Amino acid sequence: MFSVLKKYFVSSEKDSRAPEVKLRDKILIATCVLMLEIAKSDDEFAPVEMKTIRRILETELEIPENSVEEILAIAEKDRTSSTDIFEYTHLINQHFSREEKIQMVERFWKIIFVDGSFDQFEDYMVHKLADLLRLSHDELISAKLKLKPESINSR
Repeated sequence: MFSVLKKYFVSSEKDSRAPEVKLRDKILIATCVLMLEIAKSDDEFAPVEMKTIRRILETELEIPENSVEEILAIAEKDRTSSTDIFEYTHLINQHFSREEKIQMVERFWKIIFVDGSFDQFEDYMVHKLADLLRLSHDELISAKLKLKPESINSR
């Protein structure tokens, strides 16, 4: 499946199915880039955050375990070479329903809360992403309250 991801960066295949596969892969990479962006927003990328991203990819997004490292490497390379996150949120907005975008924000909160801390940089980034995903403040806070452990103090 993910050998197709390499084509995302290199060439376009003449197969009539290639655009469909390519779009799915672009959406997957965009999703992964945004999760990495959230995890790294506080400049403390804890191993437990990476473990959570891997678990989300495997269980919620149904990525085969043997492909997770490849998708993470591609997403990280794309993330570091990009100048902003708008291109990723724009792609998500074009192809995700409101409910799917809310689920994405819930994944962001899982990543934020997993290390037991919540700081101003994570707060800023999740608000920025929710705004770019055209979600309301109420939807953002509902997702937060759904996943917030009692031990985390928010700002």
